[in-house]
Amino acid sequence: MPVFRRWEIKLLVAFQLPAFAETCQDAGIPLLGATFDPLDYFMYGIGTASAAFFDTLVF
Repeated sequence: MPVFRRWEIKLLVAFQLPAFAETCQDAGIPLLGATFDPLDYFMYGIGTASAAFFDTLVF
């Protein structure tokens, strides 16, 4: 899909989907798990930032 060619869009989607699932877990909705951990947001950020770095470096 042409919209996913830009690394910014890929980074946004890769961060927002698991962050949404984590927010649902905080609200008591077991989406992709049932345990809320606020540290997960930080880990999602590190993972997506490193993926974006390597994506721009390699491609």
